Amino acid sequence: MSKINITNIVIAHIKTQFTVTSDYLLFLLFPILLSGLTIYFEINIEGQINTIISSLSIFVGLFINVLVLLFDMLRRSKSRPLKTEGLKELLSNISFSILVSGLTIGLFLGTKFENIPISNSFKFLAVFFLIWLFLIILMILKRIFILFTDEANQIEKEKKEEDKLGNKN
Repeated sequence: MSKINITNIVIAHIKTQFTVTSDYLLFLLFPILLSGLTIYFEINIEGQINTIISSLSIFVGLFINVLVLLFDMLRRSKSRPLKTEGLKELLSNISFSILVSGLTIGLFLGTKFENIPISNSFKFLAVFFLIWLFLIILMILKRIFILFTDEANQIEKEKKEEDKLGNKN
């Protein structure tokens, strides 16, 4: 079981996602509310399931590529502990997103069962995880933007310092 134990990924992600009380409102209550409304108003998502599954599958592939890029950035960020910590958090968020994507795909496939009383439960959970995943992706996007902006600023600063040294010689 240790080869497929995802506990560390989940714990690392939760530590970065829920840092203040309002995070619980945004990342848990909001998706619960929207999922509940989907069930209550009997919103039909049957026609979109294949598109959702395809989109999530593409995101999984993109997330795996981003993980490779992050690994490379981690190797090069030894001298900057703040950047390293941000990259580790991003790594846990993206890894968790891959897990949630896989779970969501499975749940949407479960909604295709007809005449089974659990199909509404699958629908509720699938919509919940889809909304939660969307919010996590927004969080990841923000963190990537901050890290890349910081990296660009650092490169610009180093270039200016090199130019100053070059002008003195």
